[in-house]
Amino acid sequence: MRHHFLQTNRLLKKTVQTVREYRMIPPGAAILAGISGGPDSVCLLHVLTLLAQSLRLRLGIAHLNHGLRSTDSDEDADFVRSLAEKQNLPFFYKKTDVRKTAQKSRQSLEEAGRNERYAFFDGILDSHGFDRIALGHHRDDNAELILMNLLRGTGPSGLSGIPPVRGHIIRPLIKASRIEIMDCLAENALRYVTDHTNADPAFLRNKIRHELMPLLRQEYNQNVEATLDRLSDIFRREENWLERLTRETLDQAAIYTGKDEWGLCVSTLEKLHTAHLRRVLRAAIKQVKGNLRRIRLSQLDAAIEIVFSKKATTWVDLPDQIRLEKVNEHLIVRRASKNLRSTNPLRDPPVYHYEIRLEDLPIQLWIPEIRKTLSISEADSYSLPDLTRKARASVEFFDFDGLCFPLIVRNPEPGDRFVPFGMKGSQKIKDYFINNRVPKQERPLYPVVESRHQIVWLAGQRISNSVRVTPASKKLIKAELSTCDNDTEPGMK
Repeated sequence: MRHHFLQTNRLLKKTVQTVREYRMIPPGAAILAGISGGPDSVCLLHVLTLLAQSLRLRLGIAHLNHGLRSTDSDEDADFVRSLAEKQNLPFFYKKTDVRKTAQKSRQSLEEAGRNERYAFFDGILDSHGFDRIALGHHRDDNAELILMNLLRGTGPSGLSGIPPVRGHIIRPLIKASRIEIMDCLAENALRYVTDHTNADPAFLRNKIRHELMPLLRQEYNQNVEATLDRLSDIFRREENWLERLTRETLDQAAIYTGKDEWGLCVSTLEKLHTAHLRRVLRAAIKQVKGNLRRIRLSQLDAAIEIVFSKKATTWVDLPDQIRLEKVNEHLIVRRASKNLRSTNPLRDPPVYHYEIRLEDLPIQLWIPEIRKTLSISEADSYSLPDLTRKARASVEFFDFDGLCFPLIVRNPEPGDRFVPFGMKGSQKIKDYFINNRVPKQERPLYPVVESRHQIVWLAGQRISNSVRVTPASKKLIKAELSTCDNDTEPGMK
């Protein structure tokens, strides 16, 4: 019997060590477990029930039905409800339409789903007296996220991975491996549900999990998950220290603060190292904007240019109506009451960056910086002659297999190159504009679309050879760039 539960005991011991190291659970705490029904969350619930008596825990189960997989989502909810009944634990349930929410808020499905989950959990904490939310993320999840962030070009915060504790959110299994979790489930004959989308290679995380990680284990480092976990711990601790330093500097530089506007002292900012200044500007933007979504390195560099500019007055406009303006010795970070349309004196065109995931399709992406809408959807099965007739500069068709999601939609930048359809070699976008006699003042109106860090479409102009439709193409993607001629955003009044 002892041998039968050997792996479970090891997992339980590791979990107890994690809980103690990060001071996750005070004795007598009320813990709300977010349970999806998958193997990780079922194992989490099992471990928490084993700890409940010794730590005098009060447990509850919460399940959010995202409504993304039709009857499968409902069956998962029924399974989790049965777990709660079997354990005689309070069960909290909500069903929502995450796809509709994502489209309405112009977020990815992943981001919209995450926001819905945390809002649901927080509501239960407030109304039912729970102290912590426990989630089932583990060491392999952390390793996969680090690699995914690295491939997308992250900074140090992205390499910090998944935090074991963030506010009232705890992850007791964060040091456990996927193998340890699956062994625990097998030893205890615990049932769980399987989300088949987790095997779909169209999603970057799945490709990392099923293709890249096995390759790294086999060819480079058999303990790659542990190595990446150690890397994330180093970065997380250093990030915590740097965040405190950044906050202290921001407080020193602040002349005045408000909900929608902060004023900073330019002379204080000028004394900072570039890396330090970049962090302080990010922190100031976050204070006004509320988050750092769509804030890119190039935008921060534009803001740094403003700090050191010899002009008495200059500015740069960022996404979501945020403006950084230098007025003599003050740098003002503020949120505008309406869309900003002024020309950026330091960088023209306006800077923007959007991400489109496969699960977002079909999507109509409103780009306020250029007053255009980019629509992307799966296309019907046209024949090649039909494609030739239907495609035009603003509408293009892509070979689905030539794309890798997420797609990045951004403004053209100096040095951008692509391989225009019909050409063999690459060409600078600037040269393309010149050769095709696109007026200079109109060039900022054409965004670029990236896949795997390669430009596949100069929207409104020409696609890349790499994604062209051929007789072998089995699945197509249709994309259209359209103009909004009035002051009202699509779908808004």
